[in-house]
Amino acid sequence: MTEFDRASLDRLLPATPGSADWNDVMSRFRAHQGRRRRRIVVLAAAALVGLVGTASAFSTVRDFILDRGFVGVPPEGATPSAPESGELVISYLGHGPSGIAYVDRHADLVRVYADGRLIWFRRGELPRGANQLFTGLLEQRLTSDGVELMRSAIVSTGLVGGGYSESAPSYTPIQVRHGDRLVPLTWPSGRVVKWATDLGPLVARLTDPESWLPASAWEDREIRAYVPSKYAVCLEAGPPWQPIDPSHILTLLPAQVEDLLRARGFDRYAKWPYTGFACSKVTTEEARALADALEDAGLERVDRAYRLAYRSEATGSIGESALIWFEPYLPDGEWICRACG
Repeated sequence: MTEFDRASLDRLLPATPGSADWNDVMSRFRAHQGRRRRRIVVLAAAALVGLVGTASAFSTVRDFILDRGFVGVPPEGATPSAPESGELVISYLGHGPSGIAYVDRHADLVRVYADGRLIWFRRGELPRGANQLFTGLLEQRLTSDGVELMRSAIVSTGLVGGGYSESAPSYTPIQVRHGDRLVPLTWPSGRVVKWATDLGPLVARLTDPESWLPASAWEDREIRAYVPSKYAVCLEAGPPWQPIDPSHILTLLPAQVEDLLRARGFDRYAKWPYTGFACSKVTTEEARALADALEDAGLERVDRAYRLAYRSEATGSIGESALIWFEPYLPDGEWICRACG
């Protein structure tokens, strides 16, 4: 993370009149947008000025907030992880080494990128986590040698690239770049792969690389919150297993939220085993504006440890209530539904 600069400080303070460089929808947002998050950060900075001095107050506030994971949108002035996109080399989504390898809504995640970024979350295993149940998305930096050491730990199992097919039952939620694509670990028919001896130690390495990687493998070992550049804002309602029409839910939301999501459109539709939902891709600044507008409108904040979500009263065919929720995009252009079940 970089120090707060003058532009960051300006973003923490109320906007001043001037020529607008936003489209009409975002201009309306700026007029209605709540100031809760701004007030929190500014008041915290003011309290710290007397203790640490004006020059370092905003740096201290930044460190206080972003040295741990968070749920929802980052504070204003937080520097997004760079570069915005990255080539995925290793992916793991599943339980830790003591469990059986399958994906669930409380799973651990590890993502390693060619540029050295190690992005991960766990189920409440760090005192600096977002809450007692969830660390939030965290980021560290590996060297190119560190990336290769982690990749080699997977390849050395001999379970990479062995006749994988999409319908094959014998694969794990561990994926590694093999040639020009990501492939999961697979094993040939007839080979017995034991979790405790074959996969448990590997998962332990993937989910706790600090326990075995040498110092030379780290470009920056310090843990920081992962700050995304984009968010998926998703709408969910109605009977289980049924697809939804987002236009039915949009009319239940504040006008400025409805306008922005209609303008962005729903570029990703997903139907999971237990529910249908539609999602729109927005910038982090737009996601922050959406959350402020929902707060200002008095929508109920849903108590979820893993994601930011609000509930709006609904009627008719879409059920008793509708949810609008936020998930951060990762550098590979995907997002993980951490609370789907």
